[in-house]
Amino acid sequence: MAVRRMKCCDRAIVNSILRDKDVYPWISDDGSPHPSVFDVKHLLQEESDVVIVLGWWDSKWKGIWTLHQRNAITYEAHIGILPEYRGLAGITATKEATKWMWDNTKCRKIIAFVPSCNDAARHFVSALGMSREGELSSSFMRDGTLFNEVIFGISKEV
Repeated sequence: MAVRRMKCCDRAIVNSILRDKDVYPWISDDGSPHPSVFDVKHLLQEESDVVIVLGWWDSKWKGIWTLHQRNAITYEAHIGILPEYRGLAGITATKEATKWMWDNTKCRKIIAFVPSCNDAARHFVSALGMSREGELSSSFMRDGTLFNEVIFGISKEV
């Protein structure tokens, strides 16, 4: 199992994971660009944002965990995992990435906004140890339908 922080030169790896036909539909909404033009360049340029690539198997990275800094100690997380890496392997790698955040940044809280239409993501963040902390009504649109977003969070134990 491998986890590492990405750099600007790794943009192609991150784009290939997020543009994947089995990942992009789950990370996009009605306002997202077509996957062929989607680009994470902005994520890899902000020093406060952290993009971690998860799991090196068969000479290929299998997922990413992006964390956008919201304030001095809180990061908002987004994840994209290729299908063959979902399940226990992806959960284990993401827990390792969370530990990396606790050990290498000032991060004390990670939150995730999960659309109510994404049961798999809700189960995934729960398996990571994230707890439901609230809900935003009518805040996500997919295929013209409004959904709520459930807010999940996990805090560093002190």
